[in-house]
Amino acid sequence: MIKSIYKTKRMKYFSYLLLLLLYSVEGYAQLHNKPLVDSLIATLPYQKEDTNKVLVLHDISFYYGKLSPDSGISYAQKELVLARKIAWKKGEVKAYNNLGNSLNNKSNYPSALTNYFTSLRIAEEYNYKVEISKELGNISLVYQAQKKVRQGD
Repeated sequence: MIKSIYKTKRMKYFSYLLLLLLYSVEGYAQLHNKPLVDSLIATLPYQKEDTNKVLVLHDISFYYGKLSPDSGISYAQKELVLARKIAWKKGEVKAYNNLGNSLNNKSNYPSALTNYFTSLRIAEEYNYKVEISKELGNISLVYQAQKKVRQGD
């Protein structure tokens, strides 16, 4: 019995240590990607208005989504405008996803859900299977954050 309690406590501490390590690695990676993102931003004025520019805007928005959600939203909106302009539906799906991620990180759950559902609708219309699974996962995370798991059924 005592060994069992000891093992349980040890596993609990190990789990906390593992989580701390993972968050440290994520922070380290974000901090060290800053020069890459800065170089992507510097290339924007020289990019043609095509899918490549949408993808660059996507990467910048994704990076800023956690660190500075307002900047993430700004770049995702630019991504969405360009994706619509060039009629690239997958780019629209990605942009709505980034908007949802940034809004979710600001705890603006209703707006995050609106963007995730818009992304999901387009992804289902064009049968983008990977994006469909991402959006369903994101929607469930928002419901979980709101303690409304039953709505995700």
